[in-house]
Amino acid sequence: MVYIQRGRNPGLRNPKAHGRNSQSRKKIRQMLLYRDALNRIQRDLGALNANKNGQNLLVAVTGYVASGKSRFCSELLSYAEASLGRSFSYLPFDLWINVDNLNAAEYTQKFFLDDFRKMVWCINQGKIFMVPRYDIVKIGAVSRGHRCYRTAGELVWNGKLFGRIDEPIETSPLPGTSGLYIEQGSGYPYNLFPATSGTPFLLDGTMVVPSEVSQLYDLKVFVQASWTMRVARMIRRFNRREVFGTTTTAMRDYIDFLVAEARECADNEIQQQLDNEFVIVESVPETLSTYLDLAFLLSLLEQPNPPDWVSRDEVERAMTEFRLFVKEQADEETARAYKQELATLAEAQHLLALPNVKGMLAELASIFQ
Repeated sequence: MVYIQRGRNPGLRNPKAHGRNSQSRKKIRQMLLYRDALNRIQRDLGALNANKNGQNLLVAVTGYVASGKSRFCSELLSYAEASLGRSFSYLPFDLWINVDNLNAAEYTQKFFLDDFRKMVWCINQGKIFMVPRYDIVKIGAVSRGHRCYRTAGELVWNGKLFGRIDEPIETSPLPGTSGLYIEQGSGYPYNLFPATSGTPFLLDGTMVVPSEVSQLYDLKVFVQASWTMRVARMIRRFNRREVFGTTTTAMRDYIDFLVAEARECADNEIQQQLDNEFVIVESVPETLSTYLDLAFLLSLLEQPNPPDWVSRDEVERAMTEFRLFVKEQADEETARAYKQELATLAEAQHLLALPNVKGMLAELASIFQ
């Protein structure tokens, strides 16, 4: 489920101090369940779009790592496209990852943030822009050596020289783009977005609202979640290979990296995007599988030499809160969805590598009796 609040920062605690519970639980003035939140944003988008007079519509969904942004975006796209009657151009911020700066001390330095800011301005002005393709760099689909190849159709954007690759490349172009280019200084591949008007854009990621372009957005959403739920989601993303691209890193090393990054720099820098114009979304467990994610995290903490990502008490408390939420807050439609998911989990319980999985499923089933 998701709660939503429009207005002030709801009191985020400095995540650099402890790296946990990066937001305090101040009373929220207005709270809506997931579906109601999406309906509210859908209505807002309809009104905003009506006043654009042919200009591009810019929507941003930002928030902490593993807070539930992408899931929220997938639902938002469905609602928004139904409202506006046309497709959004969806651009995830991970495309702007700078592979050469992954070990930078500051979180923002890990991205081509200057190119991203320029892109937001270009969308607002209806001009062409370039989008870097970290996804195809990571899997090696385009070699840095391509910058040495002969190219046609050179162009300059954001002070950088780009040459179009004049040979077939086995990559998936971003929808709406025209051609794959190489930035001549770095050898990095980019897609060209032609100038558009009246097009809705959804930008999704941790740093999509830098202060320099914050006022250019028509709607800004900030998704937050408890630290315990975020760690559980990090593990889920790794175990289900939902990480951006692929990774050969061991799970514990991967989560260690994300946890350290959040504690040392990322959460603090992400939080600084907030202003009074944001819609604040509180993301809480939205599926029964999330409960099993918490159970898996608890099982890791019960092993010898457990990680220090979160305490056992915090996980057990999150599991209790989950059960109470499902019991007290789920409306009829949500409860029906939970029951359907529970039936699927019961059929696949032999695939779930969790201790006492039958007991946990029975406990969840008792909620709906």
